[in-house]
Amino acid sequence: MAIDPKLKCNPEIFEKKFSIEVGPNIILKPIFEELVKMESKFYLLNSKNEKVKKYIPFAYVEDEDSALNKINQFIMDTIAFKTSILYCIRITDGQIPMMPIGYINLESPLSPNGLNNWSLNFWLSEHYQNKNIMVASVFNCLNFLKEMGVTTIKAIVDDDNFRSIKLLTKLDFEKEHNVSDK
Repeated sequence: MAIDPKLKCNPEIFEKKFSIEVGPNIILKPIFEELVKMESKFYLLNSKNEKVKKYIPFAYVEDEDSALNKINQFIMDTIAFKTSILYCIRITDGQIPMMPIGYINLESPLSPNGLNNWSLNFWLSEHYQNKNIMVASVFNCLNFLKEMGVTTIKAIVDDDNFRSIKLLTKLDFEKEHNVSDK
């Protein structure tokens, strides 16, 4: 497998539309570009909440126009800039992927976040929380990243985001340091 030194992975991660199996009724799939207006409506439903606003402000949207702009930006970040990939956590009926219920945003070393490494952000519709869907989704996403040659992945989490800290601890992430706004 060829590893791109700038991307720190196999570049096919951006070139192919990989699906990641999570379980019998959950799959991770990138945005359906041909259905961008519909995708933006689901994005609005899943991303317009106070926890996303507080913990992942770049992902928060207020209205349909903002959601459409955000989805188009994610598409550009994947195709043109190779800075991130947005995976939709989708319920399936066993074969056909349905609407997204949450997201995992993978940011590449080319991302302007300053980490110079792979990182992830994640959020899930409140209706689907506390069902281990996100743990299974992130776990399978991490395994996929390993298959693509990613050796290091980071997550930045606020100290008071206890659910995300608990999830990352379950997945053996190690705490590096605290950042405070003083």
